[in-house]
Amino acid sequence: MKEHSFKRGDLVSVIDDTTRGKIIAIHGNRITIEDEFGFTDYYNANQLIAYKQLEDTLLDLVVVKEKAKKATKQTKKNSKKELEIDLHIHQITKSNRNMSNFEMLQYQLNYAKQKMQFAIKNRIQKIIFIHGKGKGVLRKELLQMLQQFPVEIKDASYQKYGFGAVEVKIYLSKIKK
Repeated sequence: MKEHSFKRGDLVSVIDDTTRGKIIAIHGNRITIEDEFGFTDYYNANQLIAYKQLEDTLLDLVVVKEKAKKATKQTKKNSKKELEIDLHIHQITKSNRNMSNFEMLQYQLNYAKQKMQFAIKNRIQKIIFIHGKGKGVLRKELLQMLQQFPVEIKDASYQKYGFGAVEVKIYLSKIKK
């Protein structure tokens, strides 16, 4: 097994994805990064690539953070705004070519969790998660993951989404600030 050369504080990008951030913890080949939005996620070392040009990367991160701040200000203007999140794997990754079904499911669940955290942070009260029909595996796991949040879950509009989506109402008043 080839060892990686990552160290805490390195700026990295996730291969075949737009996620990038700073390494905050390393446990063998399992690396924890904090992305430009402040969310943490875990990756195997072989899923990450280090930035070569640190200055350009830092500038990019500043630009992305400024865009995120502007988006947050827009969201705060209308706290009842809802998010519509499509969890189909081809919508949230550039490529899933080398991912197993389990890895794709974990990626989708992590993505959904990040969107929940974003909604809570930005006081967004409703999210529509589009999971598709399929065999129901993603839906089942999504519903289980959502139980860790103070939410009400129901089927989303059949007319608009068919059987492939859930509507999540977030009880913001029950969240510790």
